[in-house]
Amino acid sequence: MQEFEIFNSLISGTIPSEIGKLTAAHYFRLTGTNLTGSICTEVGMMKDLNMLRLTHNPISGRIPSELGLLPYLKDISLSRNQLSGTIPSEIASFGGASIELRENLLTGNIPSEFGFLTSAEFFTLNNNMLTGTIPSELALMTSLSGVTLHTNMLTGTIPSEFGNMFQEPYIASEDAVQFYMDMDLSGNQLTGTIPLTLGQMVYCNGLILSENMLTGAIPAELGYLPLLEGLDLSRNNLTALPSELGLLSTVRQIDLSENKLSGKIPTELGLLNGTLVVPCMWCGPEDKVLNLSSNLLFGGIPSELGQLSAMGVLSLAHNQLTGTIPTALGGLEVTVELWLNENMLEGSIPFELGLLGNLTLLNVSGNSLSGFVPSSLCYLNESLFDFDCSDTLCGCQCRCS
Repeated sequence: MQEFEIFNSLISGTIPSEIGKLTAAHYFRLTGTNLTGSICTEVGMMKDLNMLRLTHNPISGRIPSELGLLPYLKDISLSRNQLSGTIPSEIASFGGASIELRENLLTGNIPSEFGFLTSAEFFTLNNNMLTGTIPSELALMTSLSGVTLHTNMLTGTIPSEFGNMFQEPYIASEDAVQFYMDMDLSGNQLTGTIPLTLGQMVYCNGLILSENMLTGAIPAELGYLPLLEGLDLSRNNLTALPSELGLLSTVRQIDLSENKLSGKIPTELGLLNGTLVVPCMWCGPEDKVLNLSSNLLFGGIPSELGQLSAMGVLSLAHNQLTGTIPTALGGLEVTVELWLNENMLEGSIPFELGLLGNLTLLNVSGNSLSGFVPSSLCYLNESLFDFDCSDTLCGCQCRCS
């Protein structure tokens, strides 16, 4: 028997040790079953095995180190189980193209030996309980389509060597389609600054470092990533916002919220507009996002942001912005959500905002605005239009009487 496959079945029980007798099997898959127990060590006797996929089961116990004895194994997928214990370094010796261990209960360090898997294309360890630092040796895995280590308890700094990754596009040989390549280290306990070298990842499409404890300035070098589509650095302790981010020529989403960014909003961010219209069959206007909320930004709102005619969501809320709302924001032609609340803005709500035909949410509360709310905004119901109804700001008589 060369192939053994059971998926989406109610089969229960444990994986029998007799699978070791399937020495001629090339493909072994048990997915979406009710099998429990552990992966028996006899799996190391399946000497001709190329692919092992035991995903989405309630399998528990440790990953057997005997997997490292299989000379032809190219694909290991043990995701979405209840596997525990440490990752055996022996499985890094199989030289495979794919190793997926995400969504388990794995603990301990990431073995540095994974760096020897220089031809590996898929490597996912996210949603476990891994600790320790990220081995710099992982940067030797230069064939990866992505680095997926998010939602663990990793500490230390981001290896500067990671800048050597994503130097070539990942193209699936069977259909010649170029894959999205990203680095997701979010939801850990990483500290230190963002390495300047990450600006060298030429083919990186997504950089997600959110929910860590990163400090210092956002490197200006990130603004030179030619193919970056998504940048999420939210929920850190970053302090400076470089104007070079306005050079990102393919970006769709930038989330820098919940940091300690101070200073004025760079006018160069208004340059993001011309490239936000990226061919994307499944993307709507709301998928194009610039989120600078919950920081320490001060000064006026740059009128240049009104050039973001393709921006779906613009959030500048919870900062220390002053001055008036620029009439130029009337140029946000496809904007769906506009968040300007909890600042120190003055003056009136520009009539031009009432001309934004796609606007479904506008929040300007928590400021010191005055004058009348443009009647053209009254079509937004109370849950979607939030402003301070006072003696100095009134309009939409259904709410200000």
